[in-house]
Amino acid sequence: MASADVAAIYFEEEDSAWSAWCRSIDHGAIFLCALLFAVGVVLAFAASPALALRNDLPAFHYAWRQLWFGAPAFMLLFTLSFLSATGVRTIGALAFLAGVAALGALPFIGESHGKEAVRWLSISGVSVQPTEILKPGLVIVSALLLCGLRHPDRSIALGGGVASFLCLSVAIGLLSLQPDFGQCALLIAVWSAMFFLAGGSWFILAALGGLAALGGAVAYAAAPHFAARIDNFIDPLGSGQSQIQAAEAAIVNGGWFGRGLGEGVEKQALPDAHSDFILAVAAEEYGFAMVALVVAAFTALVLRAASRLWRSDSDFARLAGIGLALLIGLQAAVNIAVSAQMAPITGMTLPFISYGGTSLLASAASMGLLLALTRRRPRDISRLFDR
Repeated sequence: MASADVAAIYFEEEDSAWSAWCRSIDHGAIFLCALLFAVGVVLAFAASPALALRNDLPAFHYAWRQLWFGAPAFMLLFTLSFLSATGVRTIGALAFLAGVAALGALPFIGESHGKEAVRWLSISGVSVQPTEILKPGLVIVSALLLCGLRHPDRSIALGGGVASFLCLSVAIGLLSLQPDFGQCALLIAVWSAMFFLAGGSWFILAALGGLAALGGAVAYAAAPHFAARIDNFIDPLGSGQSQIQAAEAAIVNGGWFGRGLGEGVEKQALPDAHSDFILAVAAEEYGFAMVALVVAAFTALVLRAASRLWRSDSDFARLAGIGLALLIGLQAAVNIAVSAQMAPITGMTLPFISYGGTSLLASAASMGLLLALTRRRPRDISRLFDR
């Protein structure tokens, strides 16, 4: 039976795009995203009042803002989940180009928001973090280029690998200028996993690891705030009551079931309690049970994506999907590790949970693209999808 005939059977004339979407989408992944967002809103009501009062704003100003950001975020997620492979490639390429252009503009028109690094652009009064636009774009463009590694023509295979590495290098170079070495490490880890899955050489991966280690040593010597974070992680007592110590105390105080909503005290010592250290607030007020729920949700999200992608006939869908899943999963793992004093402060948010419109929209965009790639299709339809 021809592919066109199979498509006609699968998408019957009376079928709407909505019914086809409902039949093929990963409902469990959508539920997990909604669960994580709901947890984030609850925690925003607990963690953000201290920040709001310091800025002479109503106590729940940031919590309500986070709740309202949910509507456009999930609209974006659902819209992107309808895309075909061609649509995913197009959106990814545009996101990568836009992210590169915006990162290039940061040294000239960027804002620091009181931080050590210049990472934000103000557009019509709305602050945007270009890194969040760049990341899913880089994953999709790299997946498209790395698919060529399996091409029988060695020149084409080499060209795809080199072009993908150049895209990564551009992203790392621009992020290093901010500087944002945590995001550099995240993108290198995700790209390396994709390169390995595409059939890349262990030797090249080892060389890349050596370059990354050398880059870290240079960053430690050249960037005082990066060196201070490493030193504070190694010896947190050296600088008095640090954020890492406060986060650790919050986790210890929470025990198994927490002190109760609004009863946490360590969030007063955490200037980023509503964003980077939101999990520490969760641990103190809701205990290990809430932390376990969050970890389980992220783990299930990544494993569900991997399971569906494993059965895909599309090399592009597998590579891009695994890259997007790792982008979300590894960022969550790093944020959790920082709160648990297992890693130095990186400034990474917890996807769907940390406060911030850009972070939430970026998480929703990455998840929407991932859902588009993991939609179930018959084998012949998968071939059509990959065109």
